[in-house]
Amino acid sequence: SGCSETPIPASEALAYESEGYSDWYLPSKDELIEMYNTIGNGGPDGNIGGFSNDNYWYWSSSEWGNNLDAAWSVTFNNGLPGFNHKFNLTRVRIIRAFGYTLGCIDETACNFNPEADMSDGSCTYAEQGYDCEGNITAEIGDVMEGGYLFYIDESGQHGLVAAMEDLTEGATDPNGYGFNGYEWGCYQIDVIGADGQAIGTGYQNTMDIVNQGCVTDNGDITAAQAALDAEINGYSDWCFPSIDELYEMYNTIGNGGPEGNIGGFETSDYPNYWASSESGYDRAWGVYFNAGGGKDTGYKGNSGRVRVIRAF
Repeated sequence: SGCSETPIPASEALAYESEGYSDWYLPSKDELIEMYNTIGNGGPDGNIGGFSNDNYWYWSSSEWGNNLDAAWSVTFNNGLPGFNHKFNLTRVRIIRAFGYTLGCIDETACNFNPEADMSDGSCTYAEQGYDCEGNITAEIGDVMEGGYLFYIDESGQHGLVAAMEDLTEGATDPNGYGFNGYEWGCYQIDVIGADGQAIGTGYQNTMDIVNQGCVTDNGDITAAQAALDAEINGYSDWCFPSIDELYEMYNTIGNGGPEGNIGGFETSDYPNYWASSESGYDRAWGVYFNAGGGKDTGYKGNSGRVRVIRAF
């Protein structure tokens, strides 16, 4: 992908037909060197392959390390490998294999074939943080799926991540607390359904709050709407965590976790972090992320920090 429409050696090799065969391809660097050492000038019978000896390079299919501008090639007057810029014009000698069992020969791949003795480019690999069966191999606190992993469910295939930073878009300080945050909103309004506390209820709480259509006392965006609007690290399905989800974050990637506050939560401001779980028409739940931790309720008109999460 990303190549120009001008024919390139690899595509020309695959399209080539000769002597009744159509399975030709561009040799690797080591295959080219083997050709030099057997049927080129380095072979016991000399250059029986009829390769050019006038200091011409032959392209291999092997890219030059991490250099996207160059690929390996070999000169057939002395058999030395070297790099060539990909835009250079260079000779090509294609090859084909026979008698091999094609398949994936990488033992780390999900579809490794122990019977195969030649790679056919079919290897597939587990996504980062997973094994080949879709089970999570990442550990709590690892970065994956857009944030810090802080919860894995019993199936081992699903979990929750917290964003790596607090939300700041649209955050204000209407109460003069000395930091920018968000009102929970919906003060003196019973939000229908936004009472979930368990892990797994944060997204529904978020939708219930937003669908209620209520606002903040000072007219700024509610914490739930800010969470729903968030786009972070390529993901747009973030939500406002429930109280148990928020407390799980404290106990895994906050000060209550075995490695301390690796999530980088603020530990000094009051009233700290809002949860999406309502506690009555005028109050909602939150968690203090200081060394002592703890759950508490606060007035919905107060400003608090928000750390969004997403499920996968």
